Amino acid sequence: MLRNGDRLSGEVTGFKEGKLHFKTAYAGVLKGPVGEIAGLNTDKPVTLVYRSGSSGIGRLVYAQDRTIRLRGLKGGVSNALDMTLVSELHPGTEIPSGFKWSGRVNLGATGRSGNTDTRSFHIDASVEGRTKKHRVSLEVSLNKEFDKSKRTEDDFTALVQHDRLVGKQLYFYTNAKFERDEPQDLALRTTVGTGGGIQIIENETTNLSIEAGPAYSYEDFKVGDDRNFVAGRWAFDFDHYVWQTIAQFFHSHEGTVDFQNTGNFLIDTSTGVRFPLGNGFNLTTQADVEWDSKPGPGVSSTDKTYLMTVGYSW
Repeated sequence: MLRNGDRLSGEVTGFKEGKLHFKTAYAGVLKGPVGEIAGLNTDKPVTLVYRSGSSGIGRLVYAQDRTIRLRGLKGGVSNALDMTLVSELHPGTEIPSGFKWSGRVNLGATGRSGNTDTRSFHIDASVEGRTKKHRVSLEVSLNKEFDKSKRTEDDFTALVQHDRLVGKQLYFYTNAKFERDEPQDLALRTTVGTGGGIQIIENETTNLSIEAGPAYSYEDFKVGDDRNFVAGRWAFDFDHYVWQTIAQFFHSHEGTVDFQNTGNFLIDTSTGVRFPLGNGFNLTTQADVEWDSKPGPGVSSTDKTYLMTVGYSW
């Protein structure tokens, strides 16, 4: 049923770019913005793919004000879901083959003049491609800060990872991470690893995963002695929408510890809140903390970065 009171009968054939595709016997395929839909029910199951990369299967039993409810194959009914969280809709219970891509990019910048003359710039981006059995992801971030002509911060991080999905929750991963932090005396840290993970929760509102395995790390310092070691790696990722879709809390944590010298370890965390602004845009506030138990000469072991960025996700 549409907001103007009209009722349509037919088959839901897809959802893309905020528009629902609806096949009728009398007018062919119609495409309408979800904002024009007052109510929606389907007799047959459909598969929803969410922006987070997870999916849900069932019948649409109710929709109002851009929200939907999904009755699962076992009969349970989901909470009201915002249609802006949905990236795709497919008839039936299978996702078409081929990689499905999602991503996000965030930008932030500050500047001060007068008693101080400082400038800072931040960019981070992530891209994920997924099939039924494979998931590939790339994450990059860059921070630069200048106090007059002196560079006070210049760090770069890139992580590439492949996951081989086993069943609905388990997966095996292989990854490589590259880090540079010049004010911290780190020219390049290269870490490669493999291991296993479990996707404890994965749905349209909440995601929680834990992974662990061995890794090898090589650190190239500008002044200090270079070092390499075999380590244990662990990682924890969590995000959850609060107040329906008004805000999304997220926290990620990654650590490595030297097997031969357990006093040598690294911990990276990122914690924040993301506020959807509509049409894929968002506002994010976050705090990033890096702790190195054995930093370079004359360098603090803790590095903190506070950010406010504007971004776009797809």
